[in-house]
Amino acid sequence: MTYKAYNLAASEVEMSFGKLRTIALGQQGRGRLLTYVPVEGDFPDGAPVALATTRTGKTKIVAGHGGDAAGWLARVSTEGPYIRGAYGHIRARVQDRALVQVVAYGYGAFGDAGRVGQWCDYLLKLQPGAIIRVKPTRGQAYFLHATTDRIVRLDQEEALVYEGAEIPITGEDWVDILAPEVVEALS
Repeated sequence: MTYKAYNLAASEVEMSFGKLRTIALGQQGRGRLLTYVPVEGDFPDGAPVALATTRTGKTKIVAGHGGDAAGWLARVSTEGPYIRGAYGHIRARVQDRALVQVVAYGYGAFGDAGRVGQWCDYLLKLQPGAIIRVKPTRGQAYFLHATTDRIVRLDQEEALVYEGAEIPITGEDWVDILAPEVVEALS
C-alpha cells in the first residue's frame, strides 16, 4: 500500500554494525523511549512511500511507486521548549479515530530523571478527512487536516474560519491517539 510522505526527514545514525538511515522518534534515557524507523531513500512532502518490514519484523519506510495513495504517512512531534509538568500529546476527533493509526512512537522528557515533563513523537497513518489536534509541550495547540492533496496546518484562529472541515475547538470531542494504558504510563 502506498502513502504520501509528510515530514519524513531521515538522518544517519552510527550503530555498532555501521551507519543506519533512520527516522529517530523520541529520546534515549530514563523516562524516555527512542524508536528507530529505518528508511530507504529520501521522501520530500507528497512523495510516494510504502511501509515494509525489516528481517527482524520491525517497520521500515521505503520509496513507493506512483498510483493511488491510501492516505498520508506523517511524522508529528509534540516536542517544544522546556516547561515543568508539560505533557505534549496528539488527539483525534472521536469520529475520526479510525482514520488515524499509530505506526510507531517514541517519547522524550525534561529533567535528568525524565519526570519534569514529557512529549511524544509519532509516525502516523492519516486517512483523508482525519483531523488531529497537536498540543506541543509549550505553546498553543494547532490542528492538522489530512485531505487527499495535502495536509493543512491550522492554528486555533484559522480553525475557526476554515471551510475544509468542521473543527471543534473546545469540548470533549477529542480522544488521545495512544491506547489508554500507554497514556497512563506517560502521565
